Amino acid sequence: MDQISASCLQRLSLNKLTGIHRELRTSFNEILRHTLLLSVLPNCLKLLLPLRLEDYARNVVEAKAKEEAGRVLMRMKDRFSMLFSHDSNSMPRAWTGKEDIRAITKTARSASLKLLSVMVAIRLEDEGVNFMKILSSALLHNNNNKSVATHDPLASSTWE
Repeated sequence: MDQISASCLQRLSLNKLTGIHRELRTSFNEILRHTLLLSVLPNCLKLLLPLRLEDYARNVVEAKAKEEAGRVLMRMKDRFSMLFSHDSNSMPRAWTGKEDIRAITKTARSASLKLLSVMVAIRLEDEGVNFMKILSSALLHNNNNKSVATHDPLASSTWE
């Protein structure tokens, strides 16, 4: 009886060891597979994450711009008034009669026009065009320069 028990115990032990060995091999292969994935994953994330973040940021900015599009003239007027009536330190301007009103007006106009140029850039999504320069030449300078395109892409009332 002892011989049978010993033989059974040996077989059980051998089966357990074989099962444990199989489990260890499976676990090792899984760990190796995950390790390889983890070594490749950061490189994929380095490539994909900035693209997804850039798309997300662009969508947020565009949504906010669409939301504010109807109020852009009011914002431009507020910006102009703020810069015209306050000095460079944001203190209310004390008019003494010695100020260069033309320069102050031009500075305030340019700053308010920057709001419009940002809106234009978002709407047209063209990175190669200097919208501020085009808008300045069209709206700030009183010369009759017709270098501004005759087709006005901003004339449309939709974002498409």
